[in-house]
Amino acid sequence: RTAGAGDGLQGSDYIDIAVMRLPKISNFSDMDVFEQFPDVSVRYVSRADEVGSPDLVIIPGSKSTIADLRWLRETGLEDEIRRCCHEDIPVFGICGGYQMLGEEVSDPEGVEGGGSIEGIGLLPVRTVLAGDKRTEQYTGRFGKTEGIFEDLSGIEIEGYEIHMGRTDTLSGFTSGGTGTSCGNVYGSYIHGIFDRGEVAETVVKALADRKGIALSGYDAVDHRDFKEKEYDKLADILRESLDMDRIYAMLREAAF
Repeated sequence: RTAGAGDGLQGSDYIDIAVMRLPKISNFSDMDVFEQFPDVSVRYVSRADEVGSPDLVIIPGSKSTIADLRWLRETGLEDEIRRCCHEDIPVFGICGGYQMLGEEVSDPEGVEGGGSIEGIGLLPVRTVLAGDKRTEQYTGRFGKTEGIFEDLSGIEIEGYEIHMGRTDTLSGFTSGGTGTSCGNVYGSYIHGIFDRGEVAETVVKALADRKGIALSGYDAVDHRDFKEKEYDKLADILRESLDMDRIYAMLREAAF
């Protein structure tokens, strides 16, 4: 389920995922796959005092990495991300979030106004922004993964890349030079990285095992299949609630 920052879904009975609500957030649908799990709460936080002690922190994609990194710094959320890391809470960055987790983001071509900025410093990588945007479908797999998500090792990934910038990847967290991990900090350029049911279930199970809670026995499905099932439910509700014969008749009349 998706939750606001303070609606009471934090606690021992839920897997609590805190997502940074960046001002220029992009591809926030990357977290939608977790909606299918009754034991998972996804919170979007925009203030330092909202972070608390989640089970996982996610820094999502951004339309402007440097501006959103400055915002994390100004709001105190950067310090909260570091605190979570030091408390051994896993941190996951996707695309722009991955770039922010490194040591530096530089912009020699003025893609985002120029200059350079120190990163959060939780991954040993540096990013150089460039004018050419990389946009392509991605099929690959997780490499040998350490930390809490070690069971992701070897699992296939289907997603896509859409970003400007090159990051000097130092580990094969995701294949093709698209990601890096260090301890319980993970970063990847791949949007949709959690969308396969096996991936999402592995992440949730690892968090549940660490927290010592039993999941509801839900078998995860690929996010695409999950969305189709939800659309089917919506269609059934509409058919039950509306006079479909009358609507079809109106459509036929409008066609002539």
